[in-house]
Amino acid sequence: MSASIQAKGDWNQVIAALNAKIAKLGPIFQENQTYAVSITKSYAPVRTGKLQSEITGEMQGEWGFKLSSPTEYAPFVNFGTSKRPPNPYFDRGVLDTWHKLLGDLKNAMR
Repeated sequence: MSASIQAKGDWNQVIAALNAKIAKLGPIFQENQTYAVSITKSYAPVRTGKLQSEITGEMQGEWGFKLSSPTEYAPFVNFGTSKRPPNPYFDRGVLDTWHKLLGDLKNAMR
């Protein structure tokens, strides 16, 4: 099996076009980090509001982010217990964000 890559035109133009596309990635991750927090909060069940209010997002470098909740009972709500069925609010938020992020990245690379 073999592969070859051929570039037409000036290499400087090719590099400039790639750099322009790469420059779009940071803002896309920032936007999706904000979206992840918002959508996950919207899925969180509300009894006192603590679980929902403590969901946060933090950028991890330019192209990554971390979604978390310091609420001590968050895993029990999300995954359930022997006496309580799971309510995967966090999983739904992550999955929705993943699909949005992939679509945004695909559109940015066109």
